[in-house]
Amino acid sequence: MWIGAVTSLAGAVVGGAISYVVSVQQIRDGRLQRREAEHAEEVRRSLDRRFATYADFLTHARRFRNAIRPPHHPGAGLRVPVAEIDTLAGSADGAGSPVFLVAESTVTEAICGETMRTIGQIVGAVHEGEADPDHVPWDELNEQMAPTLGEFQNAARAELQIHSPRPLPPLPH
Repeated sequence: MWIGAVTSLAGAVVGGAISYVVSVQQIRDGRLQRREAEHAEEVRRSLDRRFATYADFLTHARRFRNAIRPPHHPGAGLRVPVAEIDTLAGSADGAGSPVFLVAESTVTEAICGETMRTIGQIVGAVHEGEADPDHVPWDELNEQMAPTLGEFQNAARAELQIHSPRPLPPLPH
């Protein structure tokens, strides 16, 4: 009887130890799963934040580009008043600033900066020709803006790992 009690006690201790080890392992696995889930959620939020920021910048920059598209015929003057072009340029600039806060690619940052500089140069050219809009080089300004937007879009797609069936043409150097 004494041997039976010791055997039962030893079985209880071994069973308890096994139960404890399994519980500790389950707790570790649970923590690891939670950390992995938190990391995946953080990555997803970062991706969503960058996507929204890049889309917002592209939207504003394209509105600006649409405003500087050349008039359909000579003598048509400005299709969009200079004040509105300035407002659209300011909106694009404002939407571009957060790109530098969320970008995880130096390429995306550099091309965003190039796009913003191009917008500034175009606004300067528009103001120089404000007195006579027929002398503003609308075609050249539009040709200057289009590739920078395409480059930014390509850089954003590459950073966000969004695959497109057709990449936009590269920025001429």
